[in-house]
Amino acid sequence: MAKENGTVKEAVGTEQTVETVEEAIKGLQVTRESYLAKKTKKKYYAYFVIGEVRGHKLKAEIAPPKMYIGKEKMLDSGGFEMLDLLFDTANPADAVFIDRDYEETSQDGIKKRNTVYTAWSADENGEVLKVRVNAIRPSDSTKLDALFNVL
Repeated sequence: MAKENGTVKEAVGTEQTVETVEEAIKGLQVTRESYLAKKTKKKYYAYFVIGEVRGHKLKAEIAPPKMYIGKEKMLDSGGFEMLDLLFDTANPADAVFIDRDYEETSQDGIKKRNTVYTAWSADENGEVLKVRVNAIRPSDSTKLDALFNVL
């Protein structure tokens, strides 16, 4: 990972200290596995966070956030393009990591706290690209929480 004056530049214009990046390197990494679609025989990727909790290997699948179109909840297929970009532009020596944060929203006087996951990688110039992701299933969300709790 390239560094410039003790910092790593982010694509959004803020700076992240090298120490923070080094802490993340000790954290959880995102991996991807290819598969062929049954009908079209086209190659696609699935994204996972893999780790160990109490001696058991856990594998949580992640994807771009779902969005509502009309009354239907659908995956944002453009988000997969961004996830592919994280892997395609990262140096082979670099990895794609995942962070966890919380955001609070308020609607009609009701406060809600959401867990937000962000996959990110840095290119050879030190620019960080971030993509928001979610767990695919509730069980994947539970696995992600368990993996973050053992860090």
